[in-house]
Amino acid sequence: MLKKQVPAESIARELFALAANWRDARDQIHALEFSRNLSPELVDLKEQAEAAFARAEIEGGAQIDEALRLVALIEAREREAIDRLDSERDDLTRRLSDIDDERQARVTGLIATLRTKLAIYKTRLDADRAADTILRIIDLETGDADARYAALVVEQNAHYEEGRDRGTSLPLEIAIRLGRMGLERARDADERGAFANSLGNALWALGARESRVARLEEAVDAYRAALTEWTRERVPLNWAGTQNNLANALWALGARASGTARLEEAVDAYRAALTEWTRERVPLDWAATQNNLGNALWALGARASGTARLEEAVDAYRAALLERTRARVPLDWAGTQNNLGNALQTLGARASGTARLEEAVDAHRAALSELTRERVPLDWAATQNNLGAALWALGERASGTAWLEEAVDAYRAALLELTRERVPLDWATTQNNLGAALRTLGARESGTTRLEEAVDAYRAALTEWTRECVPLNWALTQNNFGAALQALGERASGTARLEEAVDAYRASLTEWTRERVPLDWAMSQNNLAIALLTLAERMSDRGLLSEALAAVDGALEVYTEAGAEFYIEKVTSLRERILTALSR
Repeated sequence: MLKKQVPAESIARELFALAANWRDARDQIHALEFSRNLSPELVDLKEQAEAAFARAEIEGGAQIDEALRLVALIEAREREAIDRLDSERDDLTRRLSDIDDERQARVTGLIATLRTKLAIYKTRLDADRAADTILRIIDLETGDADARYAALVVEQNAHYEEGRDRGTSLPLEIAIRLGRMGLERARDADERGAFANSLGNALWALGARESRVARLEEAVDAYRAALTEWTRERVPLNWAGTQNNLANALWALGARASGTARLEEAVDAYRAALTEWTRERVPLDWAATQNNLGNALWALGARASGTARLEEAVDAYRAALLERTRARVPLDWAGTQNNLGNALQTLGARASGTARLEEAVDAHRAALSELTRERVPLDWAATQNNLGAALWALGERASGTAWLEEAVDAYRAALLELTRERVPLDWATTQNNLGAALRTLGARESGTTRLEEAVDAYRAALTEWTRECVPLNWALTQNNFGAALQALGERASGTARLEEAVDAYRASLTEWTRERVPLDWAMSQNNLAIALLTLAERMSDRGLLSEALAAVDGALEVYTEAGAEFYIEKVTSLRERILTALSR
């Protein structure tokens, strides 16, 4: 067979093409080495391509073509796989979108169900289940830990503020539960400090309304726990805020205790807060702490024979008002005006004139211009009560009854919101004060109706102001109860009411001791002396006159030490009456 003759130039072109194909096949096969996820079928094709390429060195161009064909087949199969995966991915994306939509619809429906259950639990006053439901809603609505923390803080604060401002207990109980849950979930010192502090706030707000002190003690523990996390060195402003809150709880406890230790602790904590909460750095926080310091100083001053603490309290309130202006923070301004009125009233009760008492009335009325019943019902009621006390003190020194009638109106207004069910201790306070105004009015009237109303008011107060719960307040009401019984006894022919009055005064003196509350002790001794004098004159009993003289002498000593001019004059006049009776 004859072979075809190939021109020389064609041979060269074929050799160049063969070399190019060989390099192309080599490079493509080499590139396959980087394919890490080939299927078993493609691995087999890759091995066939490598084998064909190896044979090409011996057998020539046909094997190179075979190697290139196999590489192209591998690429085609890979492209098919990619296209298939893209299609599957698109289908999956659509499915995932459908799943997300369905999930969101189910989440929305579940949240709606949980909100309905939440409303039911609140209606049933079930704070624990309500709080648990709120937490479940938060977990459904939020996507990560930071968002859950922020949402829980918002919910806890909202319930605390609702309970604090509206005077309802359930929101505070829910806030307490949420605060404890927050502590369980806290991830670091900042979160632990925040939840411990907010837990203390809710416990303090609720404990201030209850007759027991357990919640207040828990609040103190919560604040002290917060201070171990929010240290002065690390977060000085948070530390100061917690010191202020701790002092609030200590002050509330001290107001109920017979001693002054808790009140002194409160003063120390407020002053610690002021080392970081300076006027230059945080003017409104500084003002709030000055206001609170004034409260503690006022409570201490009310129990002391001198007026130094009371004057300090007035100074603290007036300092607070430098930043707590009506234009800037109207409710805070009103709160401090109300507190200033209390301190001025206590000072005015120890002075001979009425200037301080009239200032107190003005301060309380200023407070009421912002503390309205619609806006803050409990604060409005508390200020009505305090206004009544200042009006009563003025009425005692005036000849008419106008101030006293206004005082009765103010107390009765306060009782519209300060109910026994809602705030039992505040209700008892106002009942006691109402009794005092009715007693003073009754003493100026010929009948006994007002005096009998006063006796009823005092007995009501004693149902909540028990000796075990609030010993000093119990003693106050026993003293006032005695005064109403005495006034009734003076108008009766027998001695039964007078003897009841003597028993009530003596009961008050079991807690109102000279060492503990000298001015209150002196007041009750003075009242006891009056009752004993009246009894002695009716029974012609010189022994009772001697007891009366001893009582009045003790009162005079304390009033003289305190420089209480108004009371010195009254007690001196009573002493002269007793001495005259003894001289007969």
